[in-house]
Amino acid sequence: MARFSIGEGHGAGSSSRKQKRRRADPRTPIFSDDDLGEGGGARGGNGSNGIGLGRGGEHDHGDICSCEEESSQEEEEGSSSEEYSEDSGGEDLEPKGVEERHHHRDPIQGRSFTFSMTDTDSLDCAICYEPLSSPVFQCENGHVACSSCCTNMKNKCASCGWPIGYNRCRALEKILESVLLTCKFSNYGCKESISYNNRRDHEKSCLHIPCHCPLSYCSYIGSFKHVAHHFNSDHPCRRATFKFNVTKSILIRFDAEFHVLLEEKGESLFLLHNRVDQLGNKMTVSFIGPPSKGDHFYRIVAKHERSYLKLKTLAKSIQKVSQDLQVSPYLLIPKGFYSRSTLMELEILIRDHHTRI
Repeated sequence: MARFSIGEGHGAGSSSRKQKRRRADPRTPIFSDDDLGEGGGARGGNGSNGIGLGRGGEHDHGDICSCEEESSQEEEEGSSSEEYSEDSGGEDLEPKGVEERHHHRDPIQGRSFTFSMTDTDSLDCAICYEPLSSPVFQCENGHVACSSCCTNMKNKCASCGWPIGYNRCRALEKILESVLLTCKFSNYGCKESISYNNRRDHEKSCLHIPCHCPLSYCSYIGSFKHVAHHFNSDHPCRRATFKFNVTKSILIRFDAEFHVLLEEKGESLFLLHNRVDQLGNKMTVSFIGPPSKGDHFYRIVAKHERSYLKLKTLAKSIQKVSQDLQVSPYLLIPKGFYSRSTLMELEILIRDHHTRI
């Protein structure tokens, strides 16, 4: 009878044990060939005793063999049921091979891997040079463009002149949606991972954008908070402290290029710029830091005797002193406003982030 077993090596081992038990069964008589008489009986002497014993031995041996086969079948069935109950714990189980297939099944969804790009501009639009974002269109020759450029080009490919703006590049769209980049300012402390579509927006507003020390002879570069701490510790004599939302009086020379203003907590650095031209002195305030932190309103008042000049505006964010401030609003102090004085007396009020004057 064929039976299945759970596990390895049960079948052969169990049959060998049954054979051993069968050989060692005390009910089974063992006769040699010399002891067997006619009809398979044992020789017990002369005459009818030997013949009768032989006949009786044949009859008894047949009964014993049939009992042995029945008992061996019962033992086989019992041992098989015991093995099944021991391995399965009384429950119906699948074969082990099926369990292993379920155990090793590993879906690929959700997997991620890291790769590097030698040229990040390869995912930019070839027309406007802005990062591509869905929807992305391609012409029949494989040239891609963003949706706004397709409209501006009147649905003609800028590379080959074929129609574009009707067939989307789904493969590239999926890549753009799944690509994550580390911020290029990670060396200055940024730990964020950003999608490729938002790369440039993040770089414009990243709090860890590198800023330069305003002094020309100092080469320190760091985040805006680090620059403020650096200036406070390394150049304490070159700055004036102030408090947000509190008016500060400052004296500055007519020929001074700028004056450094450090917020009292030491986390924000401002510059009072002084540009001299034929008309007089142009005064403006800028914030050293990222544009996302540059929404500081300020007020400058120039007073002399009974006259005063006033400017209310928003401080521009810069990362180095050399940046152009020509387009920034300024307070013009005309020549002769302070008569013969060698210093300009100014009152400055700087608001904290997002607080209007």
